[in-house]
Amino acid sequence: MFHRFTAVALLLFALFTAPTATLAQDGTKEKPIRALLITGGCCHDYTNQKKIISEGISARTKLHIRWTIVQQGGKTTNTKIPVYNDENWAKDYDIVIHNECFAHVKDPKWTQRILKPHREGVPALVLHCAMHCYRDGTDEWFKFCGVTSHRHGAHYPFEAVNLKPDHPIMKRFGKKWKTPKGELYLIAKVWPSATPLAHAMSRDTKKNEVCIWTNQYGKGKVFGTTIGHHNETMAADTYQNFLARGFLWALGKLDEKQLREAIKDVKLDTKEWKDTSPKQIKLVRENLALGKKATAQTTQDSHHATNAIDDDPNTRWCAHNGESGYWWQVDLGKPETITGVNIDWEFRDKPYHYTIESSTDGTTWNTLIDRSKQGAAGAANQHKIKADGVRYLRITTHKQAPGAWVSFWEFEVLGTKMVEKVVRAPGSMDTNKYIKDVKAPNEFDVNIFAAPPKVNYPVCLTATADGVVFVGVDPNGSLGKTPGLGHIARCVDTDGDGTADDIKTFAKVMNPRGLHFENNKLWVLHPPDFSVFHDDDGDGVADRQETLIKGISTPAFNKQRGADHTTNGIRMGLDGWIYIAVGDFGFIEAETKHGQKLQLFGGGVARVRPDGRHLEIYARGLRNICDIAIDYDHNLFARDNTNDGGGWDVRLHHIIQNGHHGYPSLYKSFGDEHLKPLADYGGGSGTGALYMRDKALGKKFESSLFTVD
Repeated sequence: MFHRFTAVALLLFALFTAPTATLAQDGTKEKPIRALLITGGCCHDYTNQKKIISEGISARTKLHIRWTIVQQGGKTTNTKIPVYNDENWAKDYDIVIHNECFAHVKDPKWTQRILKPHREGVPALVLHCAMHCYRDGTDEWFKFCGVTSHRHGAHYPFEAVNLKPDHPIMKRFGKKWKTPKGELYLIAKVWPSATPLAHAMSRDTKKNEVCIWTNQYGKGKVFGTTIGHHNETMAADTYQNFLARGFLWALGKLDEKQLREAIKDVKLDTKEWKDTSPKQIKLVRENLALGKKATAQTTQDSHHATNAIDDDPNTRWCAHNGESGYWWQVDLGKPETITGVNIDWEFRDKPYHYTIESSTDGTTWNTLIDRSKQGAAGAANQHKIKADGVRYLRITTHKQAPGAWVSFWEFEVLGTKMVEKVVRAPGSMDTNKYIKDVKAPNEFDVNIFAAPPKVNYPVCLTATADGVVFVGVDPNGSLGKTPGLGHIARCVDTDGDGTADDIKTFAKVMNPRGLHFENNKLWVLHPPDFSVFHDDDGDGVADRQETLIKGISTPAFNKQRGADHTTNGIRMGLDGWIYIAVGDFGFIEAETKHGQKLQLFGGGVARVRPDGRHLEIYARGLRNICDIAIDYDHNLFARDNTNDGGGWDVRLHHIIQNGHHGYPSLYKSFGDEHLKPLADYGGGSGTGALYMRDKALGKKFESSLFTVD
């Protein structure tokens, strides 16, 4: 068995290239302003911020701006992004906005390449984390920005005070402005070439830190601000106003005639950067362990000790094996009065045995909780404790239930203060957390297209030419057999923001495993059957079901093990056939609606006409393929799964008609009698496959075979 669902869920992430984006003209006949916005790197929501910045500036100026938006570098801090590979990278632009974060690119020559056009006169805007870029051991980047900053303070809203109310950039700012959210940068130096326009009092340094300014770098004018960590702050009207004015000032065009007098009719679509999941704010005990130092006797892979004190329900600490006796501890930093401990164990239905001890010095320990003999289920480990002068807390585990490794998601140490905490409604999710560790090539953006609770347990999907996405949902997983659980979700992004906002059930169906849509008809492989669902009135809901094939899997197997190792994905070929990926349990007696019968022992590829005629075997000797990719020369490819033995692992097949690919009888002893795989990737679980040819994917990927393991 393989973990199909994690891999297929990744296919719900909409991958977009970052092509040149040209906004609509406002009627002026002036030569357009060619603006380059460079973004990407660590720590911020650049995918949405690039829209907030470009749309906000365009909405508030009368300029005809032709935007080129480049988002590269993923979530890294040390990437030399490709846009700067060309020494003349800025030659086609009138102004450049730097909203990037690459602190660990430490090559002075690279920095000089970036700065050369600005020094020679190309104006710039430097926003927020751009101040923390290119720390190459020189001060040159800081001279360009106008300020030197090495760190920021805590997250809290702050008040920015207008220092130059008569400056044209600051006219609409007012005397002061409180940011909706905030991350104030701490300024070590303001360079003589810079003119501060606003500052804010830091709770961390107890000093006023410059947060808006202008700078002269060689012949280039630079507008800078450290405000803007959060999307809500960037989208605020005051921020948008001074950003647009800074843009015009850097260009030498800051004239009231260039600004829109009425901006109330300009509505930016803020839907995509607001967290609209159901939630409420509650008063809870302060978690004294949050963000402190944690250590453990043992650790499994990436499940580090600090994962248990990061307030992230998706990360955990775990011991390196299933034995007991291991300890984990946290240093609160100073003696504290504690009122309780909450432990969220990995397995909430299993009893855990443990003791919790406290210490003032990390050497002498005092037992606070003893559950060494009477364990408690992982979901109920909340302990009220009253103890003073506690700096260290240590939990030591004892004999566990079978399969219950020493592992917990969070370890909270409660203090005496009450603080506000955002609590999400049951079943809701903060989708941003689920993609923070997804790595993609620099040419792609990653976002969640559809998410629980509306789209859960995705198994297969298909997209129409106009962007409607159908998702096969199967809460049974691969082994469950509970009737009535599966359905096809129809997902539409009505406003073009990259997230589905119109989601409905297209059809109820058990075990969806493959989909293809065309002309208001959705072909669905749902073993043991293959059907076409008709949407006769075009309302996005199926009106009738037509079964084309019955028994396109092994019935006895389905009764015992659900839809595991059965028929899986389908793909329409350019030749008009629908190709079916068949798992290694094959099918004993598939029968079409026209009375034709066929059988296949073992895995392979079958194909059938869209009306259910001419069912036939295309290839044999595959183990448990889950999807088929077809290129534009009609070559078929599939990623196969780890073999039962003999060193055959996850293979990439070029599937040949009437070919035999070796499983299960030839690969060990008769290697010269079957088709060899193109590659063997070692152990794993091959699942999705798709061939794409589209120039929108960029030159590197415009004709590519994509597979999922």
